[in-house]
Amino acid sequence: MSACPYLRGQKWSCCQAVEGGSVVPTLHERERYCRDGGAHRRCPTFVVMTTRGRLLTEGEHFALLCEGPEALLEGPRPAAPRPGASASA
Repeated sequence: MSACPYLRGQKWSCCQAVEGGSVVPTLHERERYCRDGGAHRRCPTFVVMTTRGRLLTEGEHFALLCEGPEALLEGPRPAAPRPGASASA
């Protein structure tokens, strides 16, 4: 039995905190958050899901892997300047 109530399946463990329930957590996520008693409360997917009060989309889940939970909790960021663009333009 896994420690995280949102982890389902034996052979292919899927995260039920993501819409559709077909996202397989990475090995890092499973080892760090899914299986250790109570560690799921630190899982970025779990944190953002409970903060927003709804399941995450697959896009939001993958954004967590690339940008971290702060990107989804803080809202949109201003666009980064393009390479070679003048700051005074």
